[in-house]
Amino acid sequence: MEPMNPEELYDYVHQEFKDEVKGLINTDIGGVSKKESHELWIRTPRNQLKNLITHLKKLQTPHFVTMLGVDRGEDILTKYILSMFYGGDFDEITVVICVTVPKNDLWLPTISDIIKGSLTSEREIQEMLGIEIKDIPDERHFFLPWDHPEEEYPWRRDEKRIEVTDIYEKEGQQ
Repeated sequence: MEPMNPEELYDYVHQEFKDEVKGLINTDIGGVSKKESHELWIRTPRNQLKNLITHLKKLQTPHFVTMLGVDRGEDILTKYILSMFYGGDFDEITVVICVTVPKNDLWLPTISDIIKGSLTSEREIQEMLGIEIKDIPDERHFFLPWDHPEEEYPWRRDEKRIEVTDIYEKEGQQ
């Protein structure tokens, strides 16, 4: 598959998902070489997340970079950061998939069955924000102690927040 430019990649996604996705393209020039870097931001509902990633995989298996989440009060905005068309000269596009998760229905589907490298980040999001990752193949804690209470989350900004230092003080560590 020939690399696409960001506009072509968005058109490829939009043709499949129509109004279920919204996109934004950002191009920046930086560094000594004045290389252009391209980002495609896509907002999608969680029920289309796996379909969207599977659709991207028809072009090339996306390189999973990381996943993050931001507590915005009534919901948590999650961002899946992927890379497409990697391995070539100046062809790479960073794809940021944004999914809003309401706090009264905190779950996302796993994508680790599509992109294996996402498992650690999914475990982190479960532990730090309290978002259930449905069908995750490994639910064990990765960052917090194994017996850490299920209702305390370091990255939350509500009553369920706990400071990381408090976690380690409970464990008797400084």
